[in-house]
Amino acid sequence: MPREQNLAVPSTSAIVAPGASGTVVNVASDRTRGYQVFLKRLGIAIDPVSNKAAATFRLLVNGSPFFPFNNITSQVGDLTNPTPFDPPVKLGEHCAVQIVGEMSAAAVGNTEMAATVQLLLVPVEGL
Repeated sequence: MPREQNLAVPSTSAIVAPGASGTVVNVASDRTRGYQVFLKRLGIAIDPVSNKAAATFRLLVNGSPFFPFNNITSQVGDLTNPTPFDPPVKLGEHCAVQIVGEMSAAAVGNTEMAATVQLLLVPVEGL
């Protein structure tokens, strides 16, 4: 039987042009097969910070926005010290998890957007 696991997704980034988006975290559903998936920690970063007002991060579960992390427009932790969630937030079972960074057309030049997450994987009973 599988056991509980912590899955720390290292910091990844995308260069995002004004009016565009990029995936900064991507955990495929085959990695979470047989597990309930919980969000334990989340950290984001934007460079240059002057474009912060034009930035939005969205957490997607199986390709759909996940409330309340569907429209992150303020700082949540950072890459070296992600915000912990206690208790962890259940995202689903056997699910793909992505974080997408979006820049509005009001951004000045390209922006590097980055994120890191820590997921808790808990075995689904009976599998």
